[in-house]
Amino acid sequence: GLMAQGLTSLPDAIVNPPPPVPMPGGIPFSLGGAPTQANLSNPLIRAQMEIFVGNVPPTCAPQVLVDFLNAAMHQVKLVKGYGDPIHSARISQKFSFATFRSAEEATAALNMTGIPFMGVNLKIQRPSNYRGPPDYPSSWQVLTGQIPAPVGDYTNCNIILDPATKIPREIFVGNVPLDADGNALVQFLNNAMEQVGLNRAPGPPIVNIRMNNRFSFLEFRSIEEASNALFMNNIPYANTNLTFNRPSKYAGPVTPSRTWFELLAEKNLLTQANMVQMNRAGPLPSTVVRLGNVVSAEELSTEEGHCEVVQDMSEECAKYGAVVSIHVPKAGEKGCNYIYAQYASVEDSTKAKLAFSSRTFDGNPIEAIFFSEENYLKKEF
Repeated sequence: GLMAQGLTSLPDAIVNPPPPVPMPGGIPFSLGGAPTQANLSNPLIRAQMEIFVGNVPPTCAPQVLVDFLNAAMHQVKLVKGYGDPIHSARISQKFSFATFRSAEEATAALNMTGIPFMGVNLKIQRPSNYRGPPDYPSSWQVLTGQIPAPVGDYTNCNIILDPATKIPREIFVGNVPLDADGNALVQFLNNAMEQVGLNRAPGPPIVNIRMNNRFSFLEFRSIEEASNALFMNNIPYANTNLTFNRPSKYAGPVTPSRTWFELLAEKNLLTQANMVQMNRAGPLPSTVVRLGNVVSAEELSTEEGHCEVVQDMSEECAKYGAVVSIHVPKAGEKGCNYIYAQYASVEDSTKAKLAFSSRTFDGNPIEAIFFSEENYLKKEF
């Protein structure tokens, strides 16, 4: 249990907690005891007093998690009052949440992300409905001296972020490993952007990250730097290649971009190791682009529907260059659910690939990759 992690639980310092002390925003901070039901019935307040805890084994008893995290917070001096800061926990097959007695201690607990527990590293982050200011947490490994603090001071960033621009300042990141540490990923990407000149001011451009088992989102301090991050598409990370796209809610202009490897080549930074990774990341440039997530089997189930898709996609593809031919496999044929567009030149196909990669269709990011021209002409899909 706790002793195996090098933690010791501390006894409650008081028996009868004092009355709550008002905090900014009307959220009470009690030096002991549980949050009131009236406070937790307000979803905005509840989101500030709850923390999402990922990777918790579903067989874990809630009180075991509560006792463990309380002891950990005492150990690294994150407790702001007397007694234990965590009142209760909810654990299900997919989600776990810990409820705190104060918003201040809930924020402090974010610094424990990555703490080892029952053979896994816990992910500790805000719930998805949190609407407060951005956080700049550390990690358990940094707090306990296992790794050095990240380059850049996240705790003193006097950045005013406009909530109205949040969507254009966010980027969807795919292929993130399930066991990835959010702070480590942010530090890696911030360093990568600085190395190739994608940041537009001193300091880290990424100010927040939201992760779960299905998706990850990065929030940037500026719209321009969010657009620049699209140039990191296919960057190698932990034996995979990350994908960067606009979120499905984005309705702004198409931002031309290139892959990470194309950016390195442009800056003469492409090494032999990069070339190997580039070949793993996708096919080499050709005049043919394969598009995914743009058509459904239902749309192709009738002849009329198939003709409409061919007509619509011919018009869309022609926006980016001279189209030689379009192939839309019918339902049940090889390559169905994909659309193939052959352009007159690699220059045109590259423009199309980059443009489609930054767009979404029916809420899903469009998948655009080069396809072998030889296989296309042979109809080997």
